[in-house]
Amino acid sequence: MTLDENATPEQVVWVLLSAIREDVRTKVNSPEWKDLMKLQCRLANVDLLRSRADTSERGRHLDRDGLFFGIVRGWAPALHYYAESFDDEFEAARARMTSQSKIDPRLPEKYHPIQVVNYVLPAAEFDGPVRRRRGVNIRFALSKTQNGYWRVYAVSLGPPPAPTS
Repeated sequence: MTLDENATPEQVVWVLLSAIREDVRTKVNSPEWKDLMKLQCRLANVDLLRSRADTSERGRHLDRDGLFFGIVRGWAPALHYYAESFDDEFEAARARMTSQSKIDPRLPEKYHPIQVVNYVLPAAEFDGPVRRRRGVNIRFALSKTQNGYWRVYAVSLGPPPAPTS
């Protein structure tokens, strides 16, 4: 899969999910882990994350590259509990995704519109005390880079959407 200007937000998310799953399985600081971190950094919207760092309290104490790397490096630990449930095939992952275009008023206009991709894992997919009964929704926020590539700038967790009747 080529992640150029023709790649969809869902394709970018699937490649990131795959990289995170392998990251969780790989020993930190090994050559493989370093390659996986490079891939995750390439899937992140560097300009947007760095521009947000300039205005954050934390960003005043770290250099922009350090803050960017820290954000991206935090994605795998945040999702490690769910990583073994990530789909191996794009079409299977795509079936679990919903996507919508939005305007994020917190971002400069040049990053609009953003795309939000929700990847839902039902409770039956994994064991665990907290999420066992309701599953989890992994939310990815993406915006286009100057080159026109969809890239991730935020990852968050929440409950899955309520079933519609």
